[in-house]
Amino acid sequence: MTQILHLRKKREDSAQSMGEILHLRKKREDSAQSTGEILHLRKKREDSAQSRGEILHLRRKIEEWKHMREISLFIAMSLDGYIADSRGSVDWLNGQTEDGEMIDTYSLFVRDVDTVVMGWNTYHQIVTELSPEQWVYEGMKTYVFTHSKHPSSEEICFTDREPEELLRELRQQAGKKIWVCGGANLVGQLREK
Repeated sequence: MTQILHLRKKREDSAQSMGEILHLRKKREDSAQSTGEILHLRKKREDSAQSRGEILHLRRKIEEWKHMREISLFIAMSLDGYIADSRGSVDWLNGQTEDGEMIDTYSLFVRDVDTVVMGWNTYHQIVTELSPEQWVYEGMKTYVFTHSKHPSSEEICFTDREPEELLRELRQQAGKKIWVCGGANLVGQLREK
């Protein structure tokens, strides 16, 4: 009988141990689940930190862009997308009328501009046809894109640089707006970029 009681006691202790074991297993499973949650939260925090880094990077870029000069395209163009007619003439541009019916948008626009960029054909047309006696963009730094060599002056700089490269550089300099004056070839090149 004593032996039976001893075996029962052992079995109860074993059952108690088994209960402890089950309890410990449950605790370990809960802990493993918590570890998974912890790892998930850590990953989320890392992603969030990465997102914060990206957000800070974008904010810095926006601040840079705020301080960069604006580039504007201001041209006269027909509805079919041409600046000049089939002969290369811009005779169809009449400018402002004496009766004041047309709004002088050019004068409003140009007062905020101190740099003009244009292609060779536009420059050539200005100095040979439109205003051969006087440079119309006096007081503004003008860059003329050309593959030919021409002597530059203080106001007019002839360049064979890539337009996008020069504009990127000009945007970072202090000043007013940069005006892309024309022509169609230059506008096309810049639009592609």
